[in-house]
Amino acid sequence: MESFTKVWGAGPATAQSWFEQGFRTLEDLKAKANLTKQQKIGLKHFDDIQVRMPREEVEKIAAMIEKYALSIEPRLKVELCGSYRRGNTSCGDVDILITRPDNIFTDILSCLTAQLKESGFITDDLINLEVNRNQKKYFGVCRLPGENQKHRRLDIFLVPQSEYATALMHYTGSALFNRSSPGHSQGNELIRTLSTGRSCKKGEGHTE
Repeated sequence: MESFTKVWGAGPATAQSWFEQGFRTLEDLKAKANLTKQQKIGLKHFDDIQVRMPREEVEKIAAMIEKYALSIEPRLKVELCGSYRRGNTSCGDVDILITRPDNIFTDILSCLTAQLKESGFITDDLINLEVNRNQKKYFGVCRLPGENQKHRRLDIFLVPQSEYATALMHYTGSALFNRSSPGHSQGNELIRTLSTGRSCKKGEGHTE
């Protein structure tokens, strides 16, 4: 049952439910379980996602995102957060923090992800776009160009410059650090309500 909890979009309660329904392997889930879109994607890329990536690969992914982001708005700042910024020698996913000037209100994240999908870099959406106040986030799956590249989990967070310091600390983590921080409950309010992105042209700033 432990492997069930590693499927993206499935927590302990879902894993337990699958087990109680008689499923014992990931192949059982693929063949018989009633899965959400996110869980189907998590199963499709399960083996790749479980393999931790070296820092060099994380840096290449970040460079790709920075290239497209700066083509949309040159004043953006793109940084790696998460376990990479904490100095880990390998990472389970890629956390990107993009900071925009406070006076830019165009739909940068929707435009960025649209271009990354068109290029083939982003292969799957897990959370298309989530918005709360001035902050936005995207969860998906990406893969670097070239042969034998693995699919990797990608989280992109977009924040205004005025919220940069708090966001950098929050998205660097770790989760234990965030839970123990005095402002944890207020910080959680920055990451909730769903919203859909609108289309844009290149050059316009546009689970469980």
